[in-house]
Amino acid sequence: FVALEKAQFSSEIFDIADALYDEVASQLSDRDKIRNSHLVSECMKIINECYGDKNLCVEEIAQRLGFSANYLGRKFKQLTGSSIATMIITVANILK
Repeated sequence: FVALEKAQFSSEIFDIADALYDEVASQLSDRDKIRNSHLVSECMKIINECYGDKNLCVEEIAQRLGFSANYLGRKFKQLTGSSIATMIITVANILK
């Protein structure tokens, strides 16, 4: 904010504001990456621990994590490229 006080031209103010915006956007992006990584990690932890449970499904995992099943299913697929149901089957087949 010291730079803003020293700015003499509106173009300098816009440049400083643009740099601040980029920094905030970067920090938010990093925070989202950490949050998303944690979400996938928590899902995988549950899947690895409970893959043998015939009742394990998106709804069960979502309930444990405090999300709606629709949100969790969409977010997991967006982040991993795989549905939770497919991941449960894959893990079960690998760990049998």
